[in-house]
Amino acid sequence: MSNVQLTLFGAGDPQQPSQPTRNDVMAGDAAEALVTYHLLRLGYAAHSARRDAPYDVGVDLRDGRICRVQVKGCGKAVHGRWSYRFVRGNPRTGNGSYAYAEADYDVTACVAHSLQRVIFFPGVYPSLRLRTADFQRPDGEAQSWHRALQASNRKHRSGAHHDLRQVLTARTPRLPRYRDCAGSRFSAPTLAGHLVHDKRPLRRFFFGPSATRRLNGLFTLLP
Repeated sequence: MSNVQLTLFGAGDPQQPSQPTRNDVMAGDAAEALVTYHLLRLGYAAHSARRDAPYDVGVDLRDGRICRVQVKGCGKAVHGRWSYRFVRGNPRTGNGSYAYAEADYDVTACVAHSLQRVIFFPGVYPSLRLRTADFQRPDGEAQSWHRALQASNRKHRSGAHHDLRQVLTARTPRLPRYRDCAGSRFSAPTLAGHLVHDKRPLRRFFFGPSATRRLNGLFTLLP
């Protein structure tokens, strides 16, 4: 068996590889992939969202909730500052751009492409400016993510308590009341109980035109 030496390059001069094309979509995908990578390493089930969703990465918190993460990347710093602007839409498409609403997502993720680092913030922001030193803190991804998640959980619990307080303190609509020949006053549910269970004759009650209209729906429910 003869020895065959394989060459990695051809006999001629090596040609320079063609430069890959880059655009905003690829840069955005790269930023989302880096955020997903860090979250998976931290033990969270992170996955990409649909293109038309107001957030980029969803994180399953295993309690029935999804933490929604909006990702923005920046290629390089300018005078030591990394600038991020958060808007929906693309002005190049002709549809314009507009600000995110407070309820669109829960956590903001800022990616420094050249550093391959991520910082997480709770809530929605129109813009952010960060220093290079902010990204270079040891274990910055884990610490900033846990702080952002804790703040998001507190906001969620506060919102749930607010909704419950609204339910508990909501005014009960005043029910119409009716009176019989003896002058006793009855609310609509009490009157229905008398008519069904006590077999009180209808002639004992005075009904004006407006009261009769209000009770029409009630009488249709009587057996």
